[in-house]
Amino acid sequence: MNFHGITYGLTKVGSRGQIVIPAKARADLKLKEGDQLFVFGRHRFIGLVKSEDIRDFVDHLTSQMSQDKEELKKWKKSLK
Repeated sequence: MNFHGITYGLTKVGSRGQIVIPAKARADLKLKEGDQLFVFGRHRFIGLVKSEDIRDFVDHLTSQMSQDKEELKKWKKSLK
């Protein structure tokens, strides 16, 4: 399997289910205390994404879908 990106090292799951994100990863990704992270998983992998980045992505998608919808209406109207 080929992974692209940076490896930051290992961490352990504590007794309360907590993990420590390595300092270099926090610095590189501009994570700070209190940031909310979206946690997802698939096939034994766990991903963490800042919730504001998810929100920005969803906002972009819905904006694009709205624009596309208007373009489709114009195109459909021009076929009549």
